[in-house]
Amino acid sequence: MKILYRQPQKSAAHPLHFSAMGPLGIERCHLKAIDAAIDTAGFTKKSHSHTGYEVHLLESGSQLYETEDGTFLVPTGHFLLIPPNKKHQIHAVQTPMRKYGLTFTLSSALQDSFFDALPQSCVCKEAPTALWDALRFIGAERDRPRQASGILIETRTLECVFLLLRAAGAVERRSPELSDGADAGLDIAKQYIRDNLHTPMQVRDVAAYCYISTKQLTRLFRRIEGVSPAVYIRRERIRYIETLLADASLSIREISERCGFPNEYYFNTFFKRYYGMPPGQYRKMI
Repeated sequence: MKILYRQPQKSAAHPLHFSAMGPLGIERCHLKAIDAAIDTAGFTKKSHSHTGYEVHLLESGSQLYETEDGTFLVPTGHFLLIPPNKKHQIHAVQTPMRKYGLTFTLSSALQDSFFDALPQSCVCKEAPTALWDALRFIGAERDRPRQASGILIETRTLECVFLLLRAAGAVERRSPELSDGADAGLDIAKQYIRDNLHTPMQVRDVAAYCYISTKQLTRLFRRIEGVSPAVYIRRERIRYIETLLADASLSIREISERCGFPNEYYFNTFFKRYYGMPPGQYRKMI
């Protein structure tokens, strides 16, 4: 048996240990790689149960399980999900056999906020391709650990938990949090504007970066921001200028150049249109 993932527990020694599982309400999560030689040791054990979910994923070979919900033959490429408190026992193994074992518990808060229904009986189904991809990725990271491997293994294990629950028939609530494509496009446009305030940026430049027309970009900004993209760009540029003017080490000419103006005259004209005074006079007031 090889432990691929063990959920870190907060302790006095590790009070800030990274864990994406805990805040969600997933607890006591373990992922193991198991071969037939190890698993046969469990044949003589009596029927048992767990307080959390237990999942067996057959990468090769097959296994026969007797559960209180019936007998299940789990072939290669399939999984058996056993809900909490369901008695079960392994009866036979077809070798060569290699499998993954995943155990976890779900807090009541997670169940209430994420799901309308969870599997109440044992489920045997074919595992989705995405699940095997995640498991192989975890194995590769575990074999050759690097600085970010712990984080990557944790997030992919979290992915496995939800992929398995979905495949087993869990009814997951729809999320109002994910923005639609339009909102995401607006976020990309706004970030591009903030990143390029030092250039003589035009609306068409932003639209081209977002792969949409200037008309589409204008409709998007007016609908969500309430202003045109041109007004938004000017507003952000003014904020950027205010930040630079607060730095006494920068001359007006340097600020003009940093903001993408061809010369100080255009910079002064642009600034005076908004504040009714040249930038030098404004600087004396802040």
